[in-house]
Amino acid sequence: MGAEHLRRGDDSRNMRSFYRLDVQPDLFGRVLLVKEPERIGARELIMAERYDSEALAADALQRHADRKRRRGYIGESIDPQQRRFSARRLSSYEKRKRSNGD
Repeated sequence: MGAEHLRRGDDSRNMRSFYRLDVQPDLFGRVLLVKEPERIGARELIMAERYDSEALAADALQRHADRKRRRGYIGESIDPQQRRFSARRLSSYEKRKRSNGD
């Protein structure tokens, strides 16, 4: 199951936004598209849409990611081992990695 981490920043407005999309199974045999929009300094919000199959959820994830990219978000796929990080944690991880020169 796939995941996308999208981010957008505007230094002139001092704005940073993150958006995480993930496809996950639920307890009832269906599949969820989990959406986590985040802004620094704002309360975290998690939304989920239920789909009957993984293919439908993956298609919805792709459509939603494309819509966000048209609005200026830059996206990257997340491998399954990094799924446990929220968008905020992944962002701070990336900052540390860049500052260490890795």
